[in-house]
Amino acid sequence: MSDGLTRHDVMAALEKRQPKIEPVELQEMGGPGHVREITPMDKDSFDIIMAGEDKSNWRAAFAVRVLCDEKGDRLFHDTDAAFIGQNASLVDLETLWDEGHRVSGIDRESMEEAEGNSDGAASGDSGSD
Repeated sequence: MSDGLTRHDVMAALEKRQPKIEPVELQEMGGPGHVREITPMDKDSFDIIMAGEDKSNWRAAFAVRVLCDEKGDRLFHDTDAAFIGQNASLVDLETLWDEGHRVSGIDRESMEEAEGNSDGAASGDSGSD
């Protein structure tokens, strides 16, 4: 009998895992849609954009990574961000930003709640912008 997780246990659990998906109202994109939690891979690719010099389309770059259908499948590819950024309303992009962060647990409130639930470990982030 094993005392800890095995590779098989982890792989089986991850295969079953489904991203969090929630409905979202998009005023200019045609009505109700869905937003999913951002995957680690998508978050990393977004972070690479944010680390670069050209951050001119960051809202749309995030939006294409979280806007999805009711099953959680992305509606857009990363390369669609330019089209979305040129044509979507700022209201819809801000909604996708806010809701995508909230569903992913990376909004300020979720981060502060997680920090409060930690074992008292000190954080290097002062929380100020």
